[in-house]
Amino acid sequence: MYEGLASLLRMKGQGLTRDPISNMPKKYRMADLISDISQELFPQPPMMSPPSFVYMGGTVANADGGPMVDGDDYVVDAYTVAALGNGSSDAGAKVLDQMLPQASNTDGSYVGMVDAPTGDGMSDNVAFEVQNGGDITEARISPDEYIIDSNQVATIGGGDVEQGTQNLDKLREEIRQQTYGSKEQPKQISAAKTIKELLSQVG
Repeated sequence: MYEGLASLLRMKGQGLTRDPISNMPKKYRMADLISDISQELFPQPPMMSPPSFVYMGGTVANADGGPMVDGDDYVVDAYTVAALGNGSSDAGAKVLDQMLPQASNTDGSYVGMVDAPTGDGMSDNVAFEVQNGGDITEARISPDEYIIDSNQVATIGGGDVEQGTQNLDKLREEIRQQTYGSKEQPKQISAAKTIKELLSQVG
């Protein structure tokens, strides 16, 4: 799950990415955008889940017409949501509902915790259409992740979406540090495999 739609879109809009070896800015080719961003911002386990964005070359909607997010919306990962609820995603979402600044959702985009009958906090299995995202038209978001509206992000940044995104990044890192002892997202595991292995050692 990638937490900040805005950050990726800003990099894309500037026509820049970073060389994974030298860490120096470099021009990207559209064909390389997703793989470059994935290598830099979505290292595979143990650090982060797979990329949230899948570029399909067109507008994507699910069977009922599709939920929509804005390019400046902010996605809070499921681990952070659960941490705010002391292990409960529902409780964490309620904390965010109550504590985030009130702001009009002028574009009608999806706001709040993502609910789905299947998947987990790292499955990235819920497709959202992205508006105002340039060439990126689809976001893959996981159940129990929480979407903060772009107007709320701007309010958190004193009227500036970019500053609001930076403030939320810092907040997320501090919550992770306090809860999990690291600013990085906890590693992804196979729950069924882990439980099976642990149970086989019992008795």
